[in-house]
Amino acid sequence: MEPASLSLESPAVTRAVVFDLYGTLLEIGRPLFQERLPRLEGISRRDWVEFQREALLVRGYTGREAFVEAIFERFGGGSPELRATLLDLLGRELDSVAPVPGAASVLAFLKRRGLKLGLITNSGSPYREPLDRLGLAEPFDHLLFSCDAGARKPDGSLYRRSLEALGTAAGETLMVGDSLANDVRAPERLGWRALLVGASERAPAIPRLADLGWLDLERLEPLVPEGAPVEVGSRRGRLAGLEPLADAEQGRYNLVARARLLSGEGRPCEVYLKRFLLPESIEVERLVAELVALCGVPTCATGVVEGAEPVLVVEGAPGGKLEGALPSAAYAREVGRHAAMAYIFANADLRPRNAFVDGEGDALRLTLVDYEHCLLNLAIDLEGIADPLDRDALERLGRRELDRRVARRVLADAHMRRAYRAFLGAHAKDETLARAFRSGWLEAHGAAQERRSELIGRLEARLRQDPPLVVGTHAYRRAFLRLDLEDLVARLDEDPERACDRCF
Repeated sequence: MEPASLSLESPAVTRAVVFDLYGTLLEIGRPLFQERLPRLEGISRRDWVEFQREALLVRGYTGREAFVEAIFERFGGGSPELRATLLDLLGRELDSVAPVPGAASVLAFLKRRGLKLGLITNSGSPYREPLDRLGLAEPFDHLLFSCDAGARKPDGSLYRRSLEALGTAAGETLMVGDSLANDVRAPERLGWRALLVGASERAPAIPRLADLGWLDLERLEPLVPEGAPVEVGSRRGRLAGLEPLADAEQGRYNLVARARLLSGEGRPCEVYLKRFLLPESIEVERLVAELVALCGVPTCATGVVEGAEPVLVVEGAPGGKLEGALPSAAYAREVGRHAAMAYIFANADLRPRNAFVDGEGDALRLTLVDYEHCLLNLAIDLEGIADPLDRDALERLGRRELDRRVARRVLADAHMRRAYRAFLGAHAKDETLARAFRSGWLEAHGAAQERRSELIGRLEARLRQDPPLVVGTHAYRRAFLRLDLEDLVARLDEDPERACDRCF
């Protein structure tokens, strides 16, 4: 991603992002209605554009038929055949509307981050339909269509109405769109901050909407500039060619991109970048990946790009994404090894979608990614606690009070059994595969016990560090405590045979 063409000298707090619609979030694949109507009506394109500006964009119509009827009233015509043709063209044009790549994931990420989202668009009434049909209206706190407002951009009243509805100040609000006049210059005159989608040397700009998810919204600068230095495992280099993954490939909460790691040591290698919804989760992911690797179970090397917000860099997993259960003993054994790690380190996200498979026969290896949901087994009731991320304040509550507040255990036996069935699928009752799974579990659990002192030493060291390690998500998100470490050690020290019997 190229840096924004211009950046602000001092950071500003961004509390709301207001988007343009067409050309920014949505694109019309086949503009049949717009292109063919002037010829069918026998009018000049200039007259058609002027009529849109004077009427269609600033008046509300009850439906497609009323919208088309307004055109006949202005330009004449209106035969049943022409009416049917125009309605067909309008319908096909609306059906061709699709989200711009990155629109769904960026909107969801910003919304979950707590930003207010607004929309200001110069659009006629029928052009609201795709926004609802594609499910993109839901994240917005306020939608403002010119056809409902009776005015169109760059009329200042639209921007002021948006601010009032969102409850934010002009300097706290960022406008994002593809028009320099309407989406940059007009809001800037009212004190807004603005960002152009597209190439520009005259305004802060990003090449494509998906890059917004990888931008520091305070300084309008990339979180991962081209050429950013990073060390991933034992390999040092610079990052190039950041490419956000398609919306369908993104996870539920975080943003993921791919890039190339360039170094003097051989060919460039592919790496993945992860921007966490909750930035503190990066520490859990890195720590658990290191602990799992200590136990001899495959993981991916990681690194961090430091800056306004840390971004995780993960070595590409070998092989390909697991597409379904494999009826082989080697596969079941690998699943068993990872299941033991999930049991010991309280991985609440042990799922096939996080698995990659490489090799065949006895050489088959399974690699898991995404360890951010580890280390929280004890869901503690945090009601009345001022700052759940304050480790020392939580510890001062005392063991008796903390024990009293344990609402449930995340790592229930039933959870582990569901994971087993998810990985083995239709083969879950195959006794040969069950024995292979068990052998993998016992191997990995035994290896962890052999490295007991080193595993506990690393966790002890992290427990004493500041800022505290933060575990869990949402309602149970809090600092990692000595209670958690002791709970983990109890699972680590458990007889592997008994642990496997109970869970499976």
